[in-house]
Amino acid sequence: MNKKPRNIRTELTDEFKRTPEAPAVAIEDFTNLKHQPGWGRLCSVLDKKIADYEKEILDTDTDGEELNRKRDRRDLCLYFRNLPDILIKALSDAVNAPNVELDPYVKIERKEK
Repeated sequence: MNKKPRNIRTELTDEFKRTPEAPAVAIEDFTNLKHQPGWGRLCSVLDKKIADYEKEILDTDTDGEELNRKRDRRDLCLYFRNLPDILIKALSDAVNAPNVELDPYVKIERKEK
């Protein structure tokens, strides 16, 4: 059984597009989250963790799988720290995207000169 790999970003943004007003509400919620003191503290902890991982990556003599795991952990921290910004951008792009008609049989109104 071949399952299609999950795209977490798409799943998250789809979750916030169920109704026409949902993206705007989600954008406001994520913007508010970024300004919460708890989120600021969490970002401080993640920034220190990211710096520690980068120091380990630069100072290590190992290569291969161990180095890749350190990079993966650093990248995961970076992704989680930036998740509200990532979702805000994805939802903003979805809200501002032009409505494209894919039906070739739709009449196109032309301006008379």
